[in-house]
Amino acid sequence: MTGEVETYYEDGAWRNWADGAELGSPHRERDAAIAEGRAQAAERGVEHIVRDEQATVVAREDDA
Repeated sequence: MTGEVETYYEDGAWRNWADGAELGSPHRERDAAIAEGRAQAAERGVEHIVRDEQATVVAREDDA
């Protein structure tokens, strides 16, 4: 696994994505999705990117 983990909003749910695949299940709550994305990024040693509902990057966390 080489790429960052990205948390984003799509189709009424918050999701996490890395290496071409969705991670886990969609979330209703933004904070739950961010927590899962942060944990996944830390486990992989990669950057965690958070986007808002308009797909704008609002946070970057580098755990590498």
